[in-house]
Amino acid sequence: MVSRSVGFTVVMALSCVGGCDPADGVEVQDMSGEDVAAAEAAVEEAPAEALAAEARPAASDWVTLGGSVIDPVAARHEDGRLAVFGRAGDGALWHIWQSTPYQDEWSGWFSLGGAVTGRVAAELEEDGRLAVFGRGPDGALWQIGQTAPNGGWGGWRSLGGTIAGPPVVAPNQDGRLSVFATGPDGALWHIRQAVPNGKWGQWESLGGAVTRDLAAVTNKDGLIFVFTRGPDGLLRFIGQEVTTGGWSDWGSLGPGGAVGRPTVARDRTGRLVVFVRGTDGALWYIRQDPKGWGPWTSLGADVRDPQVVANWDGRLEVFVRGLDGGLWHAWQPKYNPARWTGWTALGGSFVGAPTAVLGGDGRLAAFVRGDDGTLWYVAQNAPGCCW
Repeated sequence: MVSRSVGFTVVMALSCVGGCDPADGVEVQDMSGEDVAAAEAAVEEAPAEALAAEARPAASDWVTLGGSVIDPVAARHEDGRLAVFGRAGDGALWHIWQSTPYQDEWSGWFSLGGAVTGRVAAELEEDGRLAVFGRGPDGALWQIGQTAPNGGWGGWRSLGGTIAGPPVVAPNQDGRLSVFATGPDGALWHIRQAVPNGKWGQWESLGGAVTRDLAAVTNKDGLIFVFTRGPDGLLRFIGQEVTTGGWSDWGSLGPGGAVGRPTVARDRTGRLVVFVRGTDGALWYIRQDPKGWGPWTSLGADVRDPQVVANWDGRLEVFVRGLDGGLWHAWQPKYNPARWTGWTALGGSFVGAPTAVLGGDGRLAAFVRGDDGTLWYVAQNAPGCCW
């Protein structure tokens, strides 16, 4: 595949000078004075001759892993090996995994049975075992987990409840998992483990008026935040409170116009950054600041299905499906909350949303369901650099 770069009115793209970790990238003009000052102190100015299209070496070849799964979700074993889960046409969950964390060798496809509808969610338990959650045909939440870290799998079990959309999962400060989903009443519901690695409690409503588009993340203090697009298009959130251990009131991140599922990650400072597609088709993001949340900022383009993930050094990288059906990405070329690169194509042709994960060898890998229905992936050539 050949990388391509495009510019947008909201960004200024800078060349990758001296390798694949340029000193500067897209300069965002509406950051707070504190952020800009910190950025200028941390990042050297690019030379004038660097003002050109962002460039990287040609993308790595796409590799097919075969199979035929819908809504793939990538995860990582405790030992760093990657795994991908997806449902087959009959609703059964299938998975495939790396043979070692440091080689591009993969197992064959294996069925975990069961029956799920929609996208699943995967997370490590406190003891290192992977757990996968999905909505069953009966509307209940179902779980399957490894019997030992990096090992085989047990059987499916129902966690009850009635959910109307795909679940999301995040770990609590003490390692207990919490799962969130939209209820048939349009409110946010959750269930969490009573003890790490152990039994589950009861379903509880967190209220609100939410769609099925959810994202959950654990912040640097071990507190879970959940983001959702409301029926009115506003991006709303709710989070755990330090003092009570309970949940805050619902908050809004302002102006309407969010479309589709948000995606969220922690940046290198530990602040949360949320991305969502706007009604103008562009990708927008908002970042925490010391006073709460900063302004909304556009990264331009006309994109679909964003997913953000952190590189090994904490720099964020966001992946989207472009109007051409290919995979595009933008990244923080050197940690700086006020700067992003321009959009660069990674090629391919796929349907649905991409999924990306950081491997045990420090490289990012992105997975998609190709036009032929099989799973394809592309990976960085080295940690934090070059596709």
